Amino acid sequence: VKKLKHGPAVDIALEDRAGFMEVESYIPLGDSTKLKKIYERGNKGILKGPETVIFDPNGNMYSLTEDANLVKLFDFKLSEEDPMVITADVSIVADLGVGRPLGGKFTYDGKYLYIADTLQGLMRVKFGRNKFPTVELVASRDDVNGDQFLYADDVDIGPKTGHVYFSDASRVEPERIG
Repeated sequence: VKKLKHGPAVDIALEDRAGFMEVESYIPLGDSTKLKKIYERGNKGILKGPETVIFDPNGNMYSLTEDANLVKLFDFKLSEEDPMVITADVSIVADLGVGRPLGGKFTYDGKYLYIADTLQGLMRVKFGRNKFPTVELVASRDDVNGDQFLYADDVDIGPKTGHVYFSDASRVEPERIG
């Protein structure tokens, strides 16, 4: 039996578990304090299976789709029929190839977008003077110091250092499962 790094897994009784505080939230969208749904205007099928929402330093909204596209959402309008719905125009910014991008984060200068992809690994989209951004693979699933990661699912960038961090959702010790 393999010893776990921080000791054995234990079951904590429900009454001994940490609780949650009530949190007041205010979403300043229209005259409602509830979250609104954003739908693609024109139903072109571009915004298929959006996984995450990413904002660049200028406040532009992007999403990663199940078709492995980086898409930009713009020209937001409140629906006249349903006050809980916002519509937006959508355009494809970059085709990320095969894979399933799950998380992304822009660098603070907005020149790069790092993307965690379940099949490809860690990717980078470079925004430059060209009309079309370039996409490159930064770390594939099995080239991180000879170690293998299986399911890159999120990415963040250190605010002071600019170091890129990503998580691997497959790194769960079997003893902790079940």
